[in-house]
Amino acid sequence: MSDNTLITKNNDLSILAQTVLSKQIEIIRNSPQDSEVAISNTHLASFDASTSVWAAGGTLEAAGLAYYGVSCTLALTNITNIAAVEFEAHGWGAVAAAIECEIVGTFVVDPSTVSGKCRWVIVAGALEEGAVSLTLMTESGSLIGTFAGMAEGIGAFTWSEDNGDLKVKKA
Repeated sequence: MSDNTLITKNNDLSILAQTVLSKQIEIIRNSPQDSEVAISNTHLASFDASTSVWAAGGTLEAAGLAYYGVSCTLALTNITNIAAVEFEAHGWGAVAAAIECEIVGTFVVDPSTVSGKCRWVIVAGALEEGAVSLTLMTESGSLIGTFAGMAEGIGAFTWSEDNGDLKVKKA
């Protein structure tokens, strides 16, 4: 892979990640004011380009045939005391897929505060190559962060569960 291809791919990933985050914020803003989504995300009501976010990138692996496993390690780019946030989930579901990819995106809350159980959604489509997005939320549905990337593998699916686990790795 040439340096130009790598730069283009990184630019594409950054654009994809920003698009996914913008779409997520738009969905939250368009939710009925008395809905769980709106109530859980009141801190994002005034979200704009000046809002603090924490950039991260890493690898996402998701696979399963009835029993699935998801693993993701996100290295932080702008917090010195946090090396990475690790996300894991597994369980039974209607799934037959295997993807592996690099993802980039942002945490909309301080990543040092996210350890513990979480909800998550992965949307992916790949036949050798494709796209994937990962959204992480608190157990109450408040947005933690959203990430996107170019997927390699096979599968077209949306997984949405509440059995995720986040671990903060100190630098």
